[in-house]
Amino acid sequence: LLATDHTSHWLVTHWSDNMLTKLLLILGAFVLTVNARSVSKRPLGNDIRRSYKYGATPDKSLLWPGRTVPYVIGSALRGSERRLIQKTIAEFNRLSCMKWVPRKSEKYYVKFKALEDEGCYSELGFVRERGQEINLEDGCVYRETILHEIMHAMGFEHEHQRMDRDKYVKIYWENIEADSRDQFDKLESDYLNTNYDYGSVMHYENDAFTRNGRITMSAKMKGVRFGEAPTLSKTDIVRLNRLYKC
Repeated sequence: LLATDHTSHWLVTHWSDNMLTKLLLILGAFVLTVNARSVSKRPLGNDIRRSYKYGATPDKSLLWPGRTVPYVIGSALRGSERRLIQKTIAEFNRLSCMKWVPRKSEKYYVKFKALEDEGCYSELGFVRERGQEINLEDGCVYRETILHEIMHAMGFEHEHQRMDRDKYVKIYWENIEADSRDQFDKLESDYLNTNYDYGSVMHYENDAFTRNGRITMSAKMKGVRFGEAPTLSKTDIVRLNRLYKC
């Protein structure tokens, strides 16, 4: 951030260590915040807006009809971001029986937005709104995050919120941000007769919503990694196709 041009680079490299230390102490919180947001590939902020209490929805009225989801991309999303969203949707369509298609005149559809300071979030399931939202602010537009929010829109909850999750992960409540603790609550969800999936795109990473830099979750199975899925797992695809009966 400090070396964006030759002049600023010269100034920084010629300051004394003491001067530079003072500058970094002043800017430290800002730099760390910007850097963390720019590299995050998982939701920032509470990433589900619920219209009902429980999910991966047993209520069939909350499934998208016709196995099709019309969508639009808001003008606030820039060219490269729009292209990545479209590329990710094409990947989703290739992996599943569901199809996201550009909206023509459909009454109900998903709108990708970029509301600042709102983080990454999706409404859960088919909520019968004109332009139900998936928000992708700066720091959210990554393939993994887009797929994660698309799966919420299809009706899927987080993997680590399964009722049986305590067999597979340990939650460190003392390390979680106070206003994000609900992201770790257990939920009565339908996982369609599939096992716990550490590799799901719906699984948070081990330091999600940390308030102190320490881990918020660890695997009980030795050597297992999670929260790093680059795309839908095989189990994600099985669940999606079972939920929509295709």
